[in-house]
Amino acid sequence: MNKIYGESETAVHAIRDASFSVKKGELLLIVGSSGSGKSTLLNMIGLLDRPTNGKVLIDGTDTTNLKDGDLSSFRNSKLGFVFQFSNLLSDLTVLENVLLPRKIQQSYDTAMDDATKLLRTVGLEKEIHKRANKISGGQAQRVAIARALINKPSIVLADEPTGNLDSINAETIVQLMKSMAEKLGQAFIIVTHERDQFGKVDRVITIKDGRAFEGEEPKRMEVTA
Repeated sequence: MNKIYGESETAVHAIRDASFSVKKGELLLIVGSSGSGKSTLLNMIGLLDRPTNGKVLIDGTDTTNLKDGDLSSFRNSKLGFVFQFSNLLSDLTVLENVLLPRKIQQSYDTAMDDATKLLRTVGLEKEIHKRANKISGGQAQRVAIARALINKPSIVLADEPTGNLDSINAETIVQLMKSMAEKLGQAFIIVTHERDQFGKVDRVITIKDGRAFEGEEPKRMEVTA
């Protein structure tokens, strides 16, 4: 898969012939220097941007064939997102923030129970009815992870999820994501420049000059879960 911005002499090849797969329960890191193309790659996997050519396959669905409305629905049901900043709605409670993707999906059956169980899993059962602006940054990021998981997505995408946290909270978030991948069978694809924080992981993809390397060999890109 490729992503090209501009045309002719001004064309910029942000991603060149990248390809890899991710399995359920796998935690995969995407690492690379600033400007290498790792966030562009994550955006295409997350269906926030379309490739210039190539495909993103999720659960056997070729997402390049989806129209915009179907793409949004598919994204909400199949993908969860965690960003550097938690992006919680400050006037809503912790529980209400976690429930938002279900409301967008208009799927209310078991929603309350699922959200409560997830908040218990991330250690926030005592904060469930607090406003989002009354909890700490580390707690907010745990809420964001619970929110990303509420629709039971095939893949959770995290863009620098520890970048706004101190070392103690960052370690908590790292261990939480590893635990979630293992216990819930969720695939996690994480963009980070803090490689050492994550210790042992299932796989690492390195992006350099828009090319994706696993080990020493460049890869072409196909994302499956």
